[in-house]
Amino acid sequence: NKLLSQSISNSLSASLIGKEIRATGDGFSYSGSGDQKLGYSLGSAATSVSAGIYDSGGTLVRTVNGTGLSAGDNTFTWDGKNDLGETVASGKYTLKVSAKDTNGASVTATGYMFGTVSAVRFKSSGAVYVVDGEEIPLSDVLEIL
Repeated sequence: NKLLSQSISNSLSASLIGKEIRATGDGFSYSGSGDQKLGYSLGSAATSVSAGIYDSGGTLVRTVNGTGLSAGDNTFTWDGKNDLGETVASGKYTLKVSAKDTNGASVTATGYMFGTVSAVRFKSSGAVYVVDGEEIPLSDVLEIL
């Protein structure tokens, strides 16, 4: 029964408020202070990984090297600073990860974001979670932490 499953989904959704989630997507919001947890998944093991953090205008603000090389999920912490060591402003940022294997061939890298659910909105398409002002559909939620 679709109505029953929708109501179960809606009641469970409300219980996620205040919980940290991991969701697909390479966009994230930075508060303007402190560390930001970021992550990505590699299709296979890599020998080099470079994580680029871009501001809302598409400008590269920081390159982080030496992050995880394992196939599957990898996480790292960004200190919120640009390549000059200055703390960046609060706002929307994007993580772009490039990875290479021993032959120099590209390895598939998919970014994901972490955030705390502040609200749930019920739409005709189903419940969406509000994380740092962004609406995240249930289908994009990978893990509840």
